[in-house]
Amino acid sequence: AGANAYIQKLLAVHQLSVLLTSFLLDHPCNEVECLVSTMIDDVSFRPLLKNYIANLHDVAANIISAMANHDKNMLLSICHQLRGGAASYGFPSITEQAERCERSWKLSEDENQVTVLLSQLLQMLRAVKSI
Repeated sequence: AGANAYIQKLLAVHQLSVLLTSFLLDHPCNEVECLVSTMIDDVSFRPLLKNYIANLHDVAANIISAMANHDKNMLLSICHQLRGGAASYGFPSITEQAERCERSWKLSEDENQVTVLLSQLLQMLRAVKSI
């Protein structure tokens, strides 16, 4: 069997989470698990929504990069922006998860717990249905 990536021994939860999340982003959601914007029926808003959704892959890639580099300031900035943007574009569950991530970092909670929250946020971004 082949391998697409590897992690050295003395595995860190953070490393595993980043690696697994990057693989998850390569697979589109199926119809059961997709997140759909509450704004989907607003025809005049669709072009903006389409652009926002298209940009989420880049947002996810930036989160993965910031996680890999342990860049707390970048993660805080991304989560803060995502919290506001997701609310404006009709994704309340993403807004709530981004807020949880931001709050956890600000409270300086255990990095492994923050990594779990960020991984959940990345799964939500992956689950957004394209239009």
